[in-house]
Amino acid sequence: MKFIMLMLYRYLKVNKIMKKIILVFTLLISLAEAANAQVSIIPKGGVNFSNVRFDNDHDVDGQKVAVGFSAGVGIKANINDNVFFQPELMFTQKGFSAKKDGSAGGYNGTYRLNYLQVPILFGLQSNGDEDAVKVYVNAGPSIGYLLGGTVKGNWDILGFGDDVNKTIKFTDDPDPIQLNELNANRVEVGIVGGGGVLFSVARGVNMFVDARYNYGLTDYNKETDKSRNSVFSITSGLQFKL
Repeated sequence: MKFIMLMLYRYLKVNKIMKKIILVFTLLISLAEAANAQVSIIPKGGVNFSNVRFDNDHDVDGQKVAVGFSAGVGIKANINDNVFFQPELMFTQKGFSAKKDGSAGGYNGTYRLNYLQVPILFGLQSNGDEDAVKVYVNAGPSIGYLLGGTVKGNWDILGFGDDVNKTIKFTDDPDPIQLNELNANRVEVGIVGGGGVLFSVARGVNMFVDARYNYGLTDYNKETDKSRNSVFSITSGLQFKL
């Protein structure tokens, strides 16, 4: 696993910040191995229910949850029977939907924001033998990088309107008429917390179902007083002992 991440770091054509995020994940794997812990690899995927918390709520009417997906891989290091350390490298979709209807017209659309994210989790799990069902909780910081996204919907003003389906364009001077132009904080720092259940399906292989809440501590949009991602996710996957 570490070898694969180092090859991605060396050869993947991505910018410096993304390479640093991959390097952080690789270093966390090395720390887990150095601790001489029992290590497992965790491929996982699931669904996100995301929104954005704005200070200027009156600027975004009819705001509602947007549904996306997340997928990635984690490394779980069991320090002992109850304590574990779990860094992950995830592709995760965030964003929000909004709708407004008025006498002069309105809009209906969804902003979808795609992040590469590294949650750094510390957790506690219940005791039990190899075949027992275990419950666990985990929490920790996360760092993410906004890869890109889309704006999809429609607008209408005094009978004139159009459908919108565009890729987000990052710029320091966005045109307010162009809904896909965004002056973004590409790096996001956040906090993560949740828990789940873990049960054995074969020797050395466990399955899990996990529920988690992720809140951004940094604004994704520099043009607003506050624009922080708020995401509830449900994922499942397998845990393979190495």
